[in-house]
Amino acid sequence: MQENKQRVLERKRMRKRKKNNRTPFLLLVLLCLFIGGGVAGIKVLTSDKNVQKTEATAEAVTTQETTTEAPTQEETTTEPPTNVPDKVDPVEYMDATAGVSSFQNTLEAKDAILIDADEKKILFSMNAKERVSPASTTKMMTALTALQFLDPDTRVTVGDEIYLIGEGSSTAQLEKGDVLKVRQLIQGLMLSSGNDAAYVLAVNTARKVMGSDYPIQDSIRSFISMMNRNVDRMKLTDTHFASPDGYDTENQYTTAYDLSMIAYEALQNKVIMDAVSVHSIYVPEIDATWTSTNELTNPDSAYYYEKAIGLKTGSTPNAGKCLVSAAKDGDRTMLCVVMGSGPEGRWTDSKALLEFGFGIEEETATAP
Repeated sequence: MQENKQRVLERKRMRKRKKNNRTPFLLLVLLCLFIGGGVAGIKVLTSDKNVQKTEATAEAVTTQETTTEAPTQEETTTEPPTNVPDKVDPVEYMDATAGVSSFQNTLEAKDAILIDADEKKILFSMNAKERVSPASTTKMMTALTALQFLDPDTRVTVGDEIYLIGEGSSTAQLEKGDVLKVRQLIQGLMLSSGNDAAYVLAVNTARKVMGSDYPIQDSIRSFISMMNRNVDRMKLTDTHFASPDGYDTENQYTTAYDLSMIAYEALQNKVIMDAVSVHSIYVPEIDATWTSTNELTNPDSAYYYEKAIGLKTGSTPNAGKCLVSAAKDGDRTMLCVVMGSGPEGRWTDSKALLEFGFGIEEETATAP
């Protein structure tokens, strides 16, 4: 704990030192302008400062309105990378839902699916192929796509891309200039549902391929193209992403069925599962604590489910309350997706479905 405090204090001192170091330089510039142009020079300096302040914000966002509409694939002006590693493959399920249709009457969710992740069997399905808004469940694909290119232990610097997040976004409390490992950003993405972490991962993934000076907006568009290329590779016929964070926007949709396939891939990814293996973690590099938005993994919650091992929540006006959850009991793993549920319903629906799955004897959970 003492070591963490020292790191935080040192970080704050460094930021203060950098700020103080700017003062002599600005005074020198002011003196030169005053000598060269008198009062006119001072006016120019003042004008330049205002322009710089405007450009610092405009470079990443342009206006506040652009934070509410993520760039879409149709807006892409540059060719996406073609050398995407083949690490995300289609999943083939067997249907074992016979005789369980009456279970849907107990659920608050509009769409749901339950998968035996070991046997790749559908145990329950309700409107699972109906297109819905994905909300922050999108971040599972964001994490999978970023980890196709970025080494988990690579350190990246947070830039102006964090200003792209929409109003009211959940964040990982990142600030421009912060330096974190990729695996930490994945944790901020999955635990705190950080939209800022989503954009940092998106930009740095694209720049890994396209070059370190690749523009922010082009990087976002390129990354979205990578996400949708994975969608195509996985044969997800009812999914399309238009942002790396899942913020409600046009032409962004998925289904409970498709999300279960993305979640299945996430279950196979050690970095992602390590990220969601804790409910809360202190991050000394930014003096912040990231806490999971998943109440099933919260020991202090009334909705705590001791078998839960992840995965991702989602919540927007279009999507409602959503949860992609995974649970393990002995050598059996269940995967559940509920979409369009309520504030409490997404927890109770998920727990009920997961318990239902574990209650099915393996010999009865066979394809008809």
